[in-house]
Amino acid sequence: MGCTKPDRDDEAVALSTKIVNEGLSDANHALERVDSAEQVGVFTAVRANTIKAIIYTNADRRRMAAYYAEKATSHFQMNANPGLQTTGDPLIGIRDQIVRKMRIALLASYFVQRKIISRLNSH
Repeated sequence: MGCTKPDRDDEAVALSTKIVNEGLSDANHALERVDSAEQVGVFTAVRANTIKAIIYTNADRRRMAAYYAEKATSHFQMNANPGLQTTGDPLIGIRDQIVRKMRIALLASYFVQRKIISRLNSH
C-alpha cells in the first residue's frame, strides 16, 4: 500500500520543525532544504512559503519574511480549506502571527518615514 495522507502530514510537520531549527544557524541551507522538500512533494506551496517566512524572520530579513508570509497567506485564502485549520498544525498559527507582525512593522515604518519627510519639508 502507498503512502497515506496522515503519514505524509506527520512527516511534513516533523521536517518543518527540523528545518526551522536548522535555519537558526544556517538560513541559506535551510531555505534550500525547503525548496527540495517542496519539489519532491513533502511540502505544499503554502507550507514551504510559511517555513521560508519563519526562517527569514529568524534571520531578521523582514522584507523577505513579509513577502513569503503574504504569499503563503494569499494562497491559503484563495484555496481555503476549513479542514486545514483543525489539524493542530502549529505553522498555521505562526504564519498568521508573522503576517500580522510584518504588516504592523511595515505600517509603522511607513508612518515614521512620512513623519521624517514632513519634518524635513517644514524646515
